Amino acid sequence: MSEGISDGFGAEELYSVIEESARLVDAPFSRDKVWPVLSAFERGFSADGGVILSLQASDRVAEMEYSVQVSPGIGDPYGHALASGILTRTDHPVATLLPEIVTLAPTSEHYVDCGVVGGFKKIYANFPHDPQTVSKLAAWRPCRPRWPRTPSSSPGTAWTRWR
Repeated sequence: MSEGISDGFGAEELYSVIEESARLVDAPFSRDKVWPVLSAFERGFSADGGVILSLQASDRVAEMEYSVQVSPGIGDPYGHALASGILTRTDHPVATLLPEIVTLAPTSEHYVDCGVVGGFKKIYANFPHDPQTVSKLAAWRPCRPRWPRTPSSSPGTAWTRWR
């Protein structure tokens, strides 16, 4: 077990499981995409945390994805991803989304989604004791997208613009 991880598992252990799982389903695997994420978030792994491995079944597996709980050891996973270099700061409004959601609906449970080929994909908050709906969270969001009905739009067509 990796040093400093006394109640859970370390990046090396999780790496081995992901690598072996990819091998068993004959999925491509890139250490350069998997290791940086695992080592960056290792201090957030715990024995009570979850790990989910998933893939789309077909004749050939192009990507195997995994989600790892990275809390409560890491309070600000977005800032942590920036500081570790696996994510680049952006001026897009999405950069403030996770901190805003957690301010409005506090949670201490976060996950990172990654692929063994594509690497880091996203961070998301989980609300296990206070489920939140997308519409409720979107209503709180100051820069939420608007979907106006226009005479030329058909029902079911959403036009998006930012305030």
